[in-house]
Amino acid sequence: MMNHHSQKVTRDPSAGRAGSTILEAVVAVSVAIVGLTGILQLTARSFQANTVAVDRLIAARLAEEGVEIVRSYVDWMVSRNSYNSGENILWRDIPSHLPDGFYEVSWAQSDVPDSPHWSSEPSPSSRPSLRVDADTPAYGYDAGISTVFRRIVRVTWAPVNSLGESVSSSISSIVRWETRGNSQELIVEGVVYHWRGK
Repeated sequence: MMNHHSQKVTRDPSAGRAGSTILEAVVAVSVAIVGLTGILQLTARSFQANTVAVDRLIAARLAEEGVEIVRSYVDWMVSRNSYNSGENILWRDIPSHLPDGFYEVSWAQSDVPDSPHWSSEPSPSSRPSLRVDADTPAYGYDAGISTVFRRIVRVTWAPVNSLGESVSSSISSIVRWETRGNSQELIVEGVVYHWRGK
């Protein structure tokens, strides 16, 4: 009689488990990579948005400053007549010192504002870029590190009244710059009034 031994093949339970463990690990790593990629993209966009916001804030300050420089210059001319009497500048004479037109403006290093530089070119894009002084940090045209910002200020005097005076001047300060290849522009407008009445 022949004795057949039947061999029962049994599988090692850990062998099947090893395959599924590798598959689980690959899926887990894939999910982690997708999650980290999303976080990194969100962080990069956040930095880009922050750069755009900072540039816009600087441009707004520079545009406001352009209006204030012209106001300060007009006030300085009027007060020079009232207090210094060195040169007789009346309100009606101011438009001849600062006629309608486009100007490059910046603050001087003293209390007296720089005389605005007349420009025949109305486009800020063709103007030199503003420079920032790392020590102060003031913006101007003479010294410092070149920036992406360009500013031009337009002065327009109102029609002359019956007394031969223009009672106000409108000021438009235009700042242009590029952010990530996109041209940006910001305009701030102001008015200078004949506030002394003389």
